[in-house]
Amino acid sequence: MAVSDNVLNSAFVPQDERQATGFVKALTFTPRSGDAWRLKHGEYAKSDTGRTQLYAPPLEEFVVLHTQLPIGTTETLKASHGPTIGIVTRGQALVTVGQEFEDLNAGGIVFVAPGHDIQIEPFENPQNQAEIWWASSMV
Repeated sequence: MAVSDNVLNSAFVPQDERQATGFVKALTFTPRSGDAWRLKHGEYAKSDTGRTQLYAPPLEEFVVLHTQLPIGTTETLKASHGPTIGIVTRGQALVTVGQEFEDLNAGGIVFVAPGHDIQIEPFENPQNQAEIWWASSMV
């Protein structure tokens, strides 16, 4: 990264360009409990079954959703006004958007254009559930 007037450079720059003193002065050492770092979460209003939780970081750009589905259950997420990206972190799931569908294993990613409902159904797997984390630009 190039040296800039709005950046305190303390590493990855030549020794004579480091601003370590200013960097250390800018640090705060206020202890906080673990709860101060955890995102509050609650039910996602666009979830048909309530199996998706909403995590709202202190940003206006996006929200994070977490869907957990035991085998034999399904979930439908109603259309969002912005794009949505999902990643399967456990198990295997069939994700259907309109007439298109994807069979995703752990690590599989899906992009959903704005204005489309998302149906999720887990497949039989060793974990006996599917877990998907979503980032959506607008709720």
